Amino acid sequence: MYKEAAETGNLNAQFQLGYCYSHGIGTEVNNERAFESYKIAAKRGHNIAQYNLALLYENVKKDLNEAFYWYNKAIENGNLDAKYQLGYLYLNGIGVEINKERAFELFKEAAEKGHNDSQYILATLYQLNNNKLCLVLLKKAAMKSNV
Repeated sequence: MYKEAAETGNLNAQFQLGYCYSHGIGTEVNNERAFESYKIAAKRGHNIAQYNLALLYENVKKDLNEAFYWYNKAIENGNLDAKYQLGYLYLNGIGVEINKERAFELFKEAAEKGHNDSQYILATLYQLNNNKLCLVLLKKAAMKSNV
């Protein structure tokens, strides 16, 4: 059904089709087809498709330039997971020079909007600098069962 709806131009169906292919739901896992479906939805502005496409570029295609491009597109469209992932890449120097300031900024922006993993990472970054805000963020993350 997703395939039929995607063929008629339904954006969410196109995304769901990519999700099915990438997770083997109703079909075998097929990263190439997932990639194609996500790319169609991503180009049309679907922020989760943009994020998932970036993940495929990063982890399957090993093309970090494209991954960075799609993470940034997803961020422009409000995807907090993309902010977290891009922060992680900057923090660890994956595909780019280590940039702790940029990583901190991305984690902070996502944490302020309630992104649990970003709250936890931000707390650990504060802890490294002996900042009292660390305790506040750790409590928030713990309340969401991340610690």
